[in-house]
Amino acid sequence: MAGTNGWLSRTFKSSLGSKFVMALTGLALSGFLIVHLSGNLLVFAGPEAINTYAKNLHANGLLVWGGRSVILVAFLLHVVTALRLARANRAARPVAYKFRATVQATLASRTMVQTGLLIFAFVLYHLAHFTWKLTHPEYLQLDPYDLYTMITTSFKNPILTGLYLFALVMLAMHVRHGISSLFQSLGLNHEKYNKAFRLAGPLYAVVIVGGFMSIPLAVMFGIIG
Repeated sequence: MAGTNGWLSRTFKSSLGSKFVMALTGLALSGFLIVHLSGNLLVFAGPEAINTYAKNLHANGLLVWGGRSVILVAFLLHVVTALRLARANRAARPVAYKFRATVQATLASRTMVQTGLLIFAFVLYHLAHFTWKLTHPEYLQLDPYDLYTMITTSFKNPILTGLYLFALVMLAMHVRHGISSLFQSLGLNHEKYNKAFRLAGPLYAVVIVGGFMSIPLAVMFGIIG
């Protein structure tokens, strides 16, 4: 058992193992974003639809907290592994290159750590905003399931809307490269499908981030709320 644990530890600390962890956790987080967006888009169906959704989530507390625990572990593993990989890459080339070969590297691929850390900071704010209600204690006076009022009140504030839109642009850059590269990390390279894998990231970014952006923009322009 000790030998097996040691092998697992070495595997996941290796570059290939770390990339595999990044891919698996990235896949889990990408799935969560799809589920999260599906629920949030109910705001377009009106107060009853999204508030009932929020109430049903709380009614299935054990299932919801189980899912949240999995996502939390995946998120923390993703962040920690990304930082470890970045540190290892810097250590492997302690002297900066005189000329950076950035012709083939996109802005999204070169800034994965930076956009990831910005997303991490935003997630903490997002939780403080809608879940913990620390940034908006006035929401504590509302019905705990009145998500519609919280959303429509929040995004009438142009500064808050701007903050969310900026965070979503960072998310778009991050997932654009991350989704496309995770297939390679999972060993799914194949000449027949590589083009589709490369397109998967940009397509996912447009659909998911576009969906999330539609909510604050719809509130700001008076389409809902």
